[in-house]
Amino acid sequence: MEPTARAGLIRVLLALSCAMLALAGSSFPGRRGRSGGQQQQMKMPPVTRTWHMTSVSDCSLERCQQICEEHYGATKLDVTGRCDGDGCNCEYREPCRQMPCYQSCLRTKRGKLNLKANCIRHECFCKWDNYCEASTCEALCLRDHKGKEGVRGLCVGEDCSCRWN
Repeated sequence: MEPTARAGLIRVLLALSCAMLALAGSSFPGRRGRSGGQQQQMKMPPVTRTWHMTSVSDCSLERCQQICEEHYGATKLDVTGRCDGDGCNCEYREPCRQMPCYQSCLRTKRGKLNLKANCIRHECFCKWDNYCEASTCEALCLRDHKGKEGVRGLCVGEDCSCRWN
């Protein structure tokens, strides 16, 4: 490799490394944000399903695509059809629904402050703040556990933990 090409490649790799560090900077565990600060995000896996129809004789790709689109096109996403032996296989993705998305985020990210769920097509994104402030944690615990005596919020790392008597 020529010296000028090698120098150019090194510059590109250095620029990419700096960009990756800048993007990853907000997810370092020891880093603390300020109020209104940074958020972390997690993408939940989409649901993909397959439906097999055997009543198709002489399966052709165009006809299979048409059948799948007629069956699922109005309610499902990324509908595709392909012939498989004697039948037609329809593959599709379930659209993300807000409430199941939020419940899934609650199950996997319990204790995260300002947890929010966001649906984009078939993907569910969980967002939360990557810091814990004692006053915010305390208020959150008092709100979530009304009626319990001695409720207090305790920051454990970036998570908020609610305790009571």
